Amino acid sequence: MTIHLFKHAARRVAFIASGAMALAMLVSSCSEQPTTNGETKAYNPLALITGGAPDISFNNLDPYNVDGYTKVTRSKLNDDGVDFADYTFTSLWGIFSDGTGPAHVNYLRAEGNNVAEDAGSHVRSDMKHHTNIVEGANVRWETQWPDGVTFDGTVQLPLVPEVTNLNPYDNVHASTDLTILTGASVAGGEVVVTLFHDELRSKNKGLALPAINVLTTPPPVISYMDTQEDDGTLKIPSVELNKLVKDKVYMLNIQRFRYVVRPSSLGSRKVGLVAFGEYTMPLTLRP
Repeated sequence: MTIHLFKHAARRVAFIASGAMALAMLVSSCSEQPTTNGETKAYNPLALITGGAPDISFNNLDPYNVDGYTKVTRSKLNDDGVDFADYTFTSLWGIFSDGTGPAHVNYLRAEGNNVAEDAGSHVRSDMKHHTNIVEGANVRWETQWPDGVTFDGTVQLPLVPEVTNLNPYDNVHASTDLTILTGASVAGGEVVVTLFHDELRSKNKGLALPAINVLTTPPPVISYMDTQEDDGTLKIPSVELNKLVKDKVYMLNIQRFRYVVRPSSLGSRKVGLVAFGEYTMPLTLRP
């Protein structure tokens, strides 16, 4: 089937819907960025690039032009190890189409590790620790469709953007710009920087009162999100910190992405490969 026919084939609606759901799982929904010179910028979390090349921008992701998605994620949490233990985990995920809808592929492997199919689903997922899946290295994905077409392609797993100048639960003062240093950078790349209120951690640190009532009109501001250059030095301006509710614990999350499209043994059949590196740590926001 040609790409043109693929784009107009109603029978693939089910798979496209699954692809859209996949992307929703990968990143937060579209919202707005902080204001600049009094103007609000549109925020598109899919418009992320690494290496500055437009061919690997999420803006170019055409769900009608691929017959499958895979995702590899490396996540690290840096906490105090008391109430919440540190963790590092790898997540593998994939879904494919056979031309008529979601397909039960014969197998899916990431760096030789089998990714099992979820019960009662076309989705394959795995959250086991695999020592041969390494940050900064290529992850090789392999699969075979029921019609015998095979796929063998790689995507580089980004280094996790670890924060080097802050410790868990450090006091961050809204009166001062927050500078965040990361141990690695990607020339021409971008990262998503997020702060979001953590109710449980706030309670554990005795910061639960006064309670935040999300039904208040206007609602309290308890999250921040921005896309910034991945140059090793990130910043959250004090004007944005001051919008947030103070004396609460917030989770700082930094995400780095890669996306490539690779061909299968059938030239017109392609797979989109997504790779994430993300780092999370709690901070305490003070006036």
